[in-house]
Amino acid sequence: MLQVIRERISGIVAIIIFGFLGILLIPFGAQNFNQAVTADAVAKVGDAEITRTEFETSFNNYRQRLRQLLGSNFDEFAYSQPLIRREHLETVINQRLLQQYAADSGLDVSPAQLTETVQSIPGFQVAGTFDQTVYQQALANQRLDEGRFLNDLRGNLMTQTLANALQASAQPTEREIDAMLALQNQTRNIDYVLFPASAHLESVSVADEDIQAYYDENSNQFMRPEQVSLEYVEIRADDFAVSDELDEQLLQDRYEDQKQRFVTEERRQASHILLTLDGGADETAEAEVQALAESLVERARNGEDFAALAEEFSQDPGSAANGGDLGWVEPGVMVQAFETALFELEKDAISEPVRTGFGYHVIWLRDIQPSTGKSFAEARDELEQEARAELAERQYLDVADELVDLSFEQLDALQPVADELGLDIQKTELFSRSGGTGVAARPEVIEAAFSDLLLLEQSNSDPIQLDPNHLLVARINEHVPATPRPLAEVEVEIRNILERRRASELAREAAQQLLEAADQAGGLQAALDAEQGGDSAAEDSTDGESENNAEPAAPAVRLHGDLTQVAALTRSDFQLGQTFLQAVFGMNLEQDGAAISRVVPQNGQDWAVVRLNSITSGDPSSASEAERERISQQLQRSLVSEEQAGLLAQLRDEYDITVYEDRL
Repeated sequence: MLQVIRERISGIVAIIIFGFLGILLIPFGAQNFNQAVTADAVAKVGDAEITRTEFETSFNNYRQRLRQLLGSNFDEFAYSQPLIRREHLETVINQRLLQQYAADSGLDVSPAQLTETVQSIPGFQVAGTFDQTVYQQALANQRLDEGRFLNDLRGNLMTQTLANALQASAQPTEREIDAMLALQNQTRNIDYVLFPASAHLESVSVADEDIQAYYDENSNQFMRPEQVSLEYVEIRADDFAVSDELDEQLLQDRYEDQKQRFVTEERRQASHILLTLDGGADETAEAEVQALAESLVERARNGEDFAALAEEFSQDPGSAANGGDLGWVEPGVMVQAFETALFELEKDAISEPVRTGFGYHVIWLRDIQPSTGKSFAEARDELEQEARAELAERQYLDVADELVDLSFEQLDALQPVADELGLDIQKTELFSRSGGTGVAARPEVIEAAFSDLLLLEQSNSDPIQLDPNHLLVARINEHVPATPRPLAEVEVEIRNILERRRASELAREAAQQLLEAADQAGGLQAALDAEQGGDSAAEDSTDGESENNAEPAAPAVRLHGDLTQVAALTRSDFQLGQTFLQAVFGMNLEQDGAAISRVVPQNGQDWAVVRLNSITSGDPSSASEAERERISQQLQRSLVSEEQAGLLAQLRDEYDITVYEDRL
């Protein structure tokens, strides 16, 4: 049993979350699995209650998935707020609505289907086969009641059947696919002028009071990450190294059992002539065949070409055409009589006729490849090292068995586990979700350290297998919540943020001014030409002042780029950024088809003035079958989502839903 647990120990906690969530999760939302039924409920859907326990289990699973998805960006405090809990309750209510609707619609799951699903879950299998002991142990480790687990599994299978039915009914038409292709492959003819925020940075200043105000309002952006330190016990196979002398006979027996590892048997290259005999041949027939075999022996020994004789007389269909060549023959391959005769021959010798169940053989030994490899004395050190490692692993497995059992018996303390096994309790330094040093650098340990099991329940971890022969159990030693960094530490960072924000605002204002000038001048190019003319006049004025010995004026900072024309902008032209593309493809021509100009964002802080000149729809007939299939699947997902939303809206009208807000 320990070997089974060793192979999946780091995944025990994830059996429910990853094992069959991967099978059962449907687009309606996360499923939930009950640990126990309590008297109170957080909500009631029709006649069914959502208990506090099942809601907490579902919410914890939801947070665990977010924690793994977001990593160090996961905010423990933010994702524990009442608003988040309330939003997740709506997901659980949706799931319960769908389960009830599926049941009321006559959808059901047979016991055979339920059993088949349970047995197909990888976390309940050993070597690809369902194992009842592993199944029961996994439920016990998660404190799951089997009846409740199977009931929840049945409900989720029913809603999955409902989801499959919705998906099957949501099939887009060819016209819809054509329309989507025309839209997605649309191109746009545009002119644009970029206004980079960086052009305004030197002219921007930020007051200290602005920095203080931003810090006060956004201190959650400048947090020292949440940290933990762990105390843990661990065992490794190396800790059980055997120092005693090993029995010499034990090593000798290992050598004999594994001799093929160390010794390459002698091989012999042979050819033969086979004269077959029927099973019912009489003495006369056998005597004739034997006599022919003896004559062939004499002819071969007298110098006749053995290969030619084999091609003429041999009745072995596999070798006759090749002159009787059998290749290299190793011990144990041929029948005993043949092998005995072959390995008694000298090189280049021809055997006497050899009688086997096939008939009579004439054997020619063409070459000998001697046995090679290590003797026992040469292999002894390697055998001893392996034997010691094996004995150490056996002791490790025995102690690991005890560690697994004790870790589940002693959930609230490590000291009893350490005392029972004679282990030292070790501690890590504080580390964040990005990891630390030593065992704290291992992803399995980091995941466990920031799990609800350790942080909220203050429990020992499940046994964590780091390597095939390395196991540990940990618990929280110290927990330091995320805290704001002091203003002095982040002042420069905030100043940069505010400077970039103000520079972006100035870039937008400059873009708006060009847009207004373009409206008056009749187009972007005309506005730019007028602007250039104004610059030239200013230069002329400057030249006049220079003649009067005045100081020359500093050249003006260029606040925008040149006019750029794009004849056929597509949705996949990402050089100017996703926000730019979204804005441009969100523009429409005037009702009469005339061009239109807008100020649009570009790369977050920069801006652009864009003139949309024309729109050209894509050609559906040029799309490949693969592209049409991709669009069909996109449309189907959209239709299914709409169907789901409509069904849930209808069910919320049909079923009575009560939420007990004070119990959340």
